[in-house]
Amino acid sequence: MDENKAEAPLDKSGKEENKAARILFKPFLIGRKNAGSGKTQADAASESKNRSKPDLKLCLSSRSNQALAISIMALAVALVAYSNSGGSAADAFIAADSAYSERVLSVDDVLNKPSAKMSEQQDSAPAESKPEQSVPAPAGVVFADENEFKQAVAKAIAELRRDEAAKAMEAKFTQFQNAQESVPYGKKIYGNPQARFIIQEFSDLECPFCKDFFSVPKEVADLSNGQVAVEWVHTPLSFHEPTATQEAIAAECVFEQKGNRAFWVAMQQIFDTTGSNGRGSKILGRFVDDFGLDRDAYIRCINSQEMKDRIAASSQIAMQNGITGTPAVIITDRTTNRTKFLSGAQQSGALMQAIEDLNAESARETEVPPAEGAE
Repeated sequence: MDENKAEAPLDKSGKEENKAARILFKPFLIGRKNAGSGKTQADAASESKNRSKPDLKLCLSSRSNQALAISIMALAVALVAYSNSGGSAADAFIAADSAYSERVLSVDDVLNKPSAKMSEQQDSAPAESKPEQSVPAPAGVVFADENEFKQAVAKAIAELRRDEAAKAMEAKFTQFQNAQESVPYGKKIYGNPQARFIIQEFSDLECPFCKDFFSVPKEVADLSNGQVAVEWVHTPLSFHEPTATQEAIAAECVFEQKGNRAFWVAMQQIFDTTGSNGRGSKILGRFVDDFGLDRDAYIRCINSQEMKDRIAASSQIAMQNGITGTPAVIITDRTTNRTKFLSGAQQSGALMQAIEDLNAESARETEVPPAEGAE
């Protein structure tokens, strides 16, 4: 124990009271309010649940959803025709009933509403002579053969997947909304670049512990109301090479074209998909489409010596700080230049406590000593 450390006064329960400690995060931890929003996690969860309710009108307005729905309906028609015809599947699909196959239905037919002409026919026909009705085909959809049908279904599914991928990327960019698009000096910073406390995160994209830890510094920054930011430092370990450096380069190449926020999204993408321990991720080639990159520029970037040198320089920073394992963090108080070092996949509470300790040390340094003779 530090003998020079002043003993904190005791409260009525006998516990130490440290007025300087726990002043940064306490307002944000009560109710776990999201920084800047004033909403608790329960509120956010409720809103998320409401947003997740399906909107049928919106669903039906999607061209890809309509294509898939029509394809499914066509398949149902084929199955019914096959059942009624007793022939082969291909015959039932293509020409089980030539008059039916050539028929193009109206919107009323699709909605099972009789048109005026059909109503007149039904009224004039004797009840006993009415033929058994088949399941209506989708409006305006006639396939020449089974192969054309399969191609239409494959196209509809591909469009759905593209739409889902775009929505997933949009959600990830929202998740990293506290990362600014541009940061001075090309640094990779999540949060306020002018924050008082900087968490330098030394990490390896193939390290399974780093994968678990990735969200922790981000959580601390999100709760700090702009007082804490996270700076990423590439630290690929030798036994994860060459995969770890290749992934780091890919993230840097996204940064070159799309900026700081896209860099953090790319890091999340890699951590979400890597097998870790050198097994790597298979999505690096998809970054061109996912982020809308210039393909040729991306290929040149991932093969450039400049990017390799950039990752090597980042690793050198870790070595200069005596960091040989990942994850690890160095937390710096910019007002005093004091630092705290933590190694391993710590919980957010450990990082918060280290920051509170730095804040308390700063408060003690700025305390004005009582005048001589004063009681």
